[in-house]
Amino acid sequence: MELKMSGTMTVMQYASKFKELSRFVPKFASSEGLTMRRFEEDLAFYIRNQLAGQPILTYQELYERAAEVERVKTELRALNPINQNRKGFKRGTPSESMNHKKPSVAPPKSRPAGSTAPCAKCGRANHTIPECRAGTNK
Repeated sequence: MELKMSGTMTVMQYASKFKELSRFVPKFASSEGLTMRRFEEDLAFYIRNQLAGQPILTYQELYERAAEVERVKTELRALNPINQNRKGFKRGTPSESMNHKKPSVAPPKSRPAGSTAPCAKCGRANHTIPECRAGTNK
């Protein structure tokens, strides 16, 4: 059985599809532990990450906790709408969410080479009027 929780699929939709497809795999019906492991393996990464290390004994408990993690994340998005458009906040694999480039920063403006004309404000060389400190306490 090949089913993964996609970026737009909710836990409820995933669980429904999982249950529907599990009918065709008889070994799932015989072992709740195997069913739980297979269900958890294909949950979205952020959900698996939150469930890691928690003692979960039944499939129903696994489903409920996964749905709760999803609900909390949805609430956090609603509280902080600025993060909704960030690539790292999307549901999916970590590599999908980390494939963005840092914005490029323009290099600082430098004086033209060989500029030795004196400042028109103070008369000194090696700086321009905007850089002049004459008349300030700097």
